[in-house]
Amino acid sequence: MCACYESNATAARRAALNSALSAARGQWLMELDADDWLAPDCASAIAARARDDDRAGAIYADCVEWRELSGKRLVYAGTRSIAEPLDAWRLLEQPFPLAPRAFRIALLRRLGGWLVTDPFDGRLYEDLQMLARVVQERPLLRIPRALYHRRIRLTSITQRSKASYPAWKAWMRETLLRERPDR
Repeated sequence: MCACYESNATAARRAALNSALSAARGQWLMELDADDWLAPDCASAIAARARDDDRAGAIYADCVEWRELSGKRLVYAGTRSIAEPLDAWRLLEQPFPLAPRAFRIALLRRLGGWLVTDPFDGRLYEDLQMLARVVQERPLLRIPRALYHRRIRLTSITQRSKASYPAWKAWMRETLLRERPDR
């Protein structure tokens, strides 16, 4: 049911995601960041949600956050959730990564995969980019359980690049309006 792919925050990330999309043979593609991990029943919970409701463009769940301290020591930082319904504009205003995230492969292919034309060469916010594009076509459905464990490193590219978000968000808004001028 799920084609799983582990990725990291390098300049080639979107190219790697698009390669995974090309190689995927299932109905769903689950994205997993290299330093994060899934709850043992994550894939089966996503598969069950996909079977129960065929409206989804993507499926996400709540996630447990862990702060990484010196020596790679992890400290529990809480559980995060973003309730439905979501639209592209809310995602851009509240840029919290939804994880886990599993995308309907047919929809990803119809959208042409991950765009590589953003201002930061695919190094930032690829998850928000795809979620914002997907939700314009089909709903994002939530599983109200913590199925993902997210490691927050102060040295990660996302943490170091927070000042870049306004420029990326402006680009994404223009992109969404170009893709769906009726919205």
